[in-house]
Amino acid sequence: MRTKSKNDLTAQIQRIFKQYKDHRLYDLAQALVLRYNHNMSMTETNSRLHREWMACHTPSGAVWPDRERRAGELLTLMGCTQYPKSVYAAAPKMK
Repeated sequence: MRTKSKNDLTAQIQRIFKQYKDHRLYDLAQALVLRYNHNMSMTETNSRLHREWMACHTPSGAVWPDRERRAGELLTLMGCTQYPKSVYAAAPKMK
């Protein structure tokens, strides 16, 4: 089973941009990366991590002084969590 993380997608689109930013298919690649990232963001795992990460912040957006390390760990987890292809490459849901 193939898996990817949000960090994998970021690295992939940066490699494509570096080599093929003027290619006619670059926009399609970028659109796919955005869709995949969105699909990953909509998972329960990512939603839970995001809620915990937001709880580490004050209403103004600053990190609580005693929660800097936890906020960093959660941010890393949001980027590094591997998702199977069935999650990240799923077709968008029609409303």
